[in-house]
Amino acid sequence: MTANSPLAEGDRAADIIDWGTDKDVYRAGDRPTAFIEIRNNGARPIDDAVVKLTVSRKMPLGSITLIKDQAHKASEFVPGFRVPPGKSRRFEVSPFQIPDTSLARGTYELKAEIVIEERPVVTLRKAISVK
Repeated sequence: MTANSPLAEGDRAADIIDWGTDKDVYRAGDRPTAFIEIRNNGARPIDDAVVKLTVSRKMPLGSITLIKDQAHKASEFVPGFRVPPGKSRRFEVSPFQIPDTSLARGTYELKAEIVIEERPVVTLRKAISVK
């Protein structure tokens, strides 16, 4: 999966070439892991990236949100994170644990907003299930 990026100003450009989660179905108490792979198509290095995660589920009377707009820098998970021009780099985040309650069961939307060089690049969405 490649997500084209609006980050293509001057000597900076980036693409998300792969992303997802370690699995599609989780159980209460699991700790989901999301991964993102960034390709630098620009002329200058990308020194860091931020992923803002929201995991929520719509219900008849509202919604359940496990996390909302939780921001994580790639450098928090990959010391010395840097993507040289022409190269790609993958990083993973595991920001929360699924609550151990029957109310947590259902299908959720994982939304990941990718920000590079303080500019939003793309918002990615994926369904995950809790059994």
